[in-house]
Amino acid sequence: MDAQVLQRRLERAKAEIRGLEEMIETNTRDLFISRESLRQANQFQENILRAMASALVVLDTEGVILQANEAALDMLGYSAEELLGLQIEEVAQLPGSGSQGSYAVGDADIDVRLADGEIVPTHFSTSVMRQASGESDGYVCVWVDLREKKQLEIELRHAQKLESLGQMAAGVAHEINTPIQYVGDSLHFLHEAFTDIQGLLQGYREASDKWKESPEFGKLHENLTELEEEADASFIEEEAPGAFERATNGLACVAKIVKALKSFSHPGSDTMAPAQINDVVETTLTLASNECKYIADVEVKLGDLPEIPCHVGDMGQVILNLVVNAAHAIEEKNEGTEDRGTIRIVTSCGETSIVVEISDSGAGIPDEVLGRIFDPFFTTKTVGKGTGQGLSIARRIVVDKHGGQLQVETQPGEGTTFRIVLPRKAMAKAA
Repeated sequence: MDAQVLQRRLERAKAEIRGLEEMIETNTRDLFISRESLRQANQFQENILRAMASALVVLDTEGVILQANEAALDMLGYSAEELLGLQIEEVAQLPGSGSQGSYAVGDADIDVRLADGEIVPTHFSTSVMRQASGESDGYVCVWVDLREKKQLEIELRHAQKLESLGQMAAGVAHEINTPIQYVGDSLHFLHEAFTDIQGLLQGYREASDKWKESPEFGKLHENLTELEEEADASFIEEEAPGAFERATNGLACVAKIVKALKSFSHPGSDTMAPAQINDVVETTLTLASNECKYIADVEVKLGDLPEIPCHVGDMGQVILNLVVNAAHAIEEKNEGTEDRGTIRIVTSCGETSIVVEISDSGAGIPDEVLGRIFDPFFTTKTVGKGTGQGLSIARRIVVDKHGGQLQVETQPGEGTTFRIVLPRKAMAKAA
């Protein structure tokens, strides 16, 4: 074989090699582009899942959790390693789950069990993932946490109930106020009239004493003396002034309660207005007197406070809840004994805030429940004593509506102090 033939074969081989190299380069470039596109698509999908506010999990056809976004992990309280691989029934019992192997229940409100055992209400929606052939490839489940919505609904119903009760209480207070004024005016008149009659009686007695030796009026003197003894006039004169004083003081107390009731039930305004917190404390204590007087001595120390912007009705509700809680704590501790406790209320003023401290000598709050006392529906009270809403609503009023703080300090066996811290200036509105 001559050199020319070999040369031609060599050139053909080189050409084929160049063609293969170009094909490999093209395929490599296409593969890189495909892999980059896939990476970007995966990254885009991850960004979407990460940005979702709702919790999302992906199930296989047997209900095993294959994937979960960050919102799901945050809401459920699991790490990815703990959640992935669990059966969906270990987290939520879906309506009809497992029935004929189907987990597609559409939309439903269901309860979900968090990692710490807490049960929370959610809105749950599932959709079937299908292959190109139409067969099921699993399920996509989306949860929306309804705790805040449920809490707002409860607070709205509570506010509507309070508004209705407030309107009724204001009407009753108005109706009571008028007859109280009549009774007060009449009592004042009787007191003055009795004082005048005492002078008249004294004059009659002096005249009667002069008649007793007289043959003409001696019998009249005896008759007057007998009538005075039958009427027990001396006893009436001695006791009547005290009775008038007690009645006057009683009416003053009733008037004070009526005034407090009218003030507490006032609908107020949607906007904050300057108010004196000391007045709110005194009004609330008047209304809470029946809760406390048989259980505890109430000590009050009111500091020199400026007016601050607040919702007066809401703050009255907060203080009332805390005072009633204090009374219940003391009652529970001293149950079965005749011991009395102490509720102490102190107000003070700082440079930027005012403080209301409400302390009790109750049993304190156990460490294991201290972190949950502001949770909606959580209560350690017996059935009929509490709904688990008082402290939750109090915290929302102080923190969310007033930009303040609701702090708690407790010593098991010795008592608890709740501290309301309110800014002296209204919190700035978000732009």
